Amino acid sequence: MSIGFSQTFRLDLDLLSRILSEYVGNPEISPGDLGVRIGIGRRKVDGMNGWLKLLRLRDPQERRLTDLGSLIANQDPRMQDLGTAALLHYLIASNEDADVWFGFFNNFATPFLPFSRNDLQRHFENQGVTSSRLGSDISNLLKMYVDSDVRALTGLSVLEYRDSEYVRLPAHMVPYEILAFGLFDYLATSHAEPTTSILRLLTEPGRVGKIFGFQEKKLRAGLEEVENAGWITIVHGADIDGISYSYSAAPLDLISAYYERAP
Repeated sequence: MSIGFSQTFRLDLDLLSRILSEYVGNPEISPGDLGVRIGIGRRKVDGMNGWLKLLRLRDPQERRLTDLGSLIANQDPRMQDLGTAALLHYLIASNEDADVWFGFFNNFATPFLPFSRNDLQRHFENQGVTSSRLGSDISNLLKMYVDSDVRALTGLSVLEYRDSEYVRLPAHMVPYEILAFGLFDYLATSHAEPTTSILRLLTEPGRVGKIFGFQEKKLRAGLEEVENAGWITIVHGADIDGISYSYSAAPLDLISAYYERAP
């Protein structure tokens, strides 16, 4: 369980991109020295390192950026691209170690169904989560998608706040390469079968439909783009449609394909 992994600090892409850049030049820089160079305290350094770990951008044991972290640092060093935002959303919402994010997007929030912050708090408490930092994680999750005072993931429009309630919405403008990465990343990390139904993509935790809040029509449109790229085949069955994975290279190559195409 990783409740409180961020030391209560919100996702801040301006700060995170600066830290990522420092790690490119000096992968083994100490937290103290990193804080001096960036101008933040040790606790905030630890919080940002917590974000980098759960976003799969840095390996704290090896003290180096992951291949994915290096790719983003090279292709989108300021983390301003909408595709990068969609990727970061996928990475945190599909990570079971990010308890609040995974639980929210996969088990709690239903698109277009309003809820309150208290509803969300009770959901986790009913699941047996008792950490004193649960409240701060919930606040961080909600703010990173609706508050624009700190640059995070508001551009995806996956969450809206109105009339004292929140509403989950389908993710806005997810590039098909990022959708494909989600398909093949799940395949690689869960050892799933090389074919699956569209229903499972929509309903199973960790799958792209759940992560991005897609309904069937929008998911099918995205899958058609992935099929046009030659990475999957949509299979039409007698009772239910599905997909067959046609791509054999590493999922990271799909992210590279996105940045090659992106303006």
